[in-house]
Amino acid sequence: MPAIDEMYYKNEIRHFTEELKAMGVVDNATATEKIAAQFSSLLSSSNWLPANVMSLLGCIRELSQTMFLHHPELKWLLCEKWLKTRHGYKGPCESIIFSSQWGSISLFVDLPLIDDVYYGIGIYKYRDELEKLGVITDFEGGAVIVAKGLSCPIEDELITADGILSLLECLKCLMTRSPDEPSLSNFLKNIAKTKCLKTQNGYKLPEECVLFDPAWEGILKPSVAPTIDENFYRTDISVYKKQLRDIGVKVYSLDVCSLLSWILFSLTETTSITRIYSFLNKFQWNPEVLDNLMSQVWIPTPKGTGKWINSQDCVLHDNKHVFGSRLFSLDEFYKKELLPLFSSAFGVTWSYGTAGL
Repeated sequence: MPAIDEMYYKNEIRHFTEELKAMGVVDNATATEKIAAQFSSLLSSSNWLPANVMSLLGCIRELSQTMFLHHPELKWLLCEKWLKTRHGYKGPCESIIFSSQWGSISLFVDLPLIDDVYYGIGIYKYRDELEKLGVITDFEGGAVIVAKGLSCPIEDELITADGILSLLECLKCLMTRSPDEPSLSNFLKNIAKTKCLKTQNGYKLPEECVLFDPAWEGILKPSVAPTIDENFYRTDISVYKKQLRDIGVKVYSLDVCSLLSWILFSLTETTSITRIYSFLNKFQWNPEVLDNLMSQVWIPTPKGTGKWINSQDCVLHDNKHVFGSRLFSLDEFYKKELLPLFSSAFGVTWSYGTAGL
């Protein structure tokens, strides 16, 4: 429905409202009612074709300055299921219009995207009008739909850097709304069950990953821990620190210590093992339970290799060389500031006088 260009007439055309009505020109209120009646009739007659939708959106654009979508005659636009999506017909607030930000996440989340095959690519020129009607355009509006649509586990070949960042952004939006958001708990669990985070040692479950803090650089190297590969994500992923923590990623020093303590015994390289010992010592880590696995100590050799030895076969000091080759005196292998760690965390006896022999 064409609208009179008031700017062309220098806004003086409004002085002739009655004359225009007599000529058959309708005002915005009447136009709104006529548009609503026409399209409501088409919808109820099941003759709702793509061309009708495009025509409706065109009318909304023409009258967008003065047309009120909450007009009683237009309520059906907001609540009826008249938009065709990949999930069938949906109401505007249940529908998403595609954009590049939805591309990567739509690989592994089944989304109710407006069907651009049905409508044609021309539907995208009405993005603004669809947004005014309530169609979802961004993650803030669509986070709940993403949470409900995520299936677990995500197939490996579908995981991309952009896709995971999009998931974290949706998670951030959900957490901002309310910690009691019904879909939040399952969303967290589904992400946590998937090997979706890229580390320098391949993809891992979130609980197997570390968000590396640059403050640790002097003690621990990112390559020693299963550190999230920020180069892969091409961004400062620490902006999602809270979200990463909630899916299981280790972000705080003591949590990192617990993870490193389990990784420790799979290593056979002295430099890496010593760095982990230094990190555990720095943050005064102790195991909850000192079991047989924890009761081991790495004894290095001059060539950089070494072997894991039972803690009972070690002492911290043997200054008088009482035990000779029967026990390993750790002060011969490690700096003195590390020695208390071996006693408190790994059950090593302090000296020959308390070795129990």
